[in-house]
Amino acid sequence: MFDNQFSGESYKLAVVTGIIAKNKDILENVAFTGNITSDGLIIPVKYLDKKKKIAQKEVKTLITPEDIETIDELHFWLNPEHMPVIFIHSNKPDLASQSLKQIEDAIKKDERFKHFKIENLKKFYQLQDEDMYLITPSVDFSSKEELVNILSMFKRKNKNLLSLKGIIKDQHKVILNISASISTLALYFGVVLGNRQATIIYHFQDGAYHKVIDLSENSRKIKQKKSEFKEISVDKDMECAESISKSSGGSCDPLLIIIYLASHNPIDQGLKYKEQIKAKGHLIIKSKDNQGNLPIGDWSNIVSEIYTAIDDNKQSENHLIFSAPVPIILALGMVLGYFLPIRVHHYARGEYIEVPINLNEELLKSPFLICIFLKRVLIKFIKRRKNGKTRVYGKNHNSYHNGRSKWQIG
Repeated sequence: MFDNQFSGESYKLAVVTGIIAKNKDILENVAFTGNITSDGLIIPVKYLDKKKKIAQKEVKTLITPEDIETIDELHFWLNPEHMPVIFIHSNKPDLASQSLKQIEDAIKKDERFKHFKIENLKKFYQLQDEDMYLITPSVDFSSKEELVNILSMFKRKNKNLLSLKGIIKDQHKVILNISASISTLALYFGVVLGNRQATIIYHFQDGAYHKVIDLSENSRKIKQKKSEFKEISVDKDMECAESISKSSGGSCDPLLIIIYLASHNPIDQGLKYKEQIKAKGHLIIKSKDNQGNLPIGDWSNIVSEIYTAIDDNKQSENHLIFSAPVPIILALGMVLGYFLPIRVHHYARGEYIEVPINLNEELLKSPFLICIFLKRVLIKFIKRRKNGKTRVYGKNHNSYHNGRSKWQIG
């Protein structure tokens, strides 16, 4: 069984790990030392410093009883049903590490993730703190080049996180725990993420992070349209009130959408801005209660109602300004996706500026949604092929496509 003779009991943790780990890829870069009691406790062993040096020399991360205390905890890391990861966007570099720890505390309040530790996430999946946050001390929202660079970094970091650097093959097992600090960027982050990724969105208030939108079990629930509005009120301008509907056919183009949920009131200045952008109609979405001071709780229905109001009244050209909590805007980006023709206007220094990236631009197309779609198509193709239901059409069959063979899943 072993290729070397040795004594002691510190091998037990390594042996049990090898037996119970279903995904052996997770063991590629780690080593284990620890004793295990009959009741499943992992207890200290000797010579840890020496073993850590040997593991470092072998380019391995050593997992010890300092990291894992029980077999149940070991199972959590080796065979996760769902694995939380953290992503923080901040404009304050000095608070990044503190914010990670605060979100860790929030995650552990969920019984499913009581064993979660950032340090263990880093050890098992070869992550660094820098993989889990994006810092933008200042952003020029008039610069497309700068915004594209920020969005590229967001995509790259989240691609690594959502696959845990390729170790977890099923992206649905990974739950993104995310917080952002600038609402306009959060909107674009949400569009890039799409609404297929299991996600929990946090709001920072009173020195702590609070879970306010939980999409870990149903990522598409915020896209469920509402027949009535309990959280928001909607005001349409009188000129277009009758024609602005699902069948309006663009009669109120362009349309200005104003979202007002936070303390800053954008309505008066927004209506003046309406003349500047030559919008014919407007749609004002406000909170029914607690204007500017939403109580901590589940904000999912607020997002669904805002989405419903926008989707039911959208035109072929739309402009968006908003004053709302960042988590709501991030989730709104997720549910809007890159499909709607919306021009975004950022409020800074007392005025609105148009962001040079529209929400339906190709560069915002979710890479995570594409991966999920391709995986589903491949699984469907394999199943149908096994069942003998796959048909291939080509030059020698019933049809042509520009002189090339074409494949059809029948």
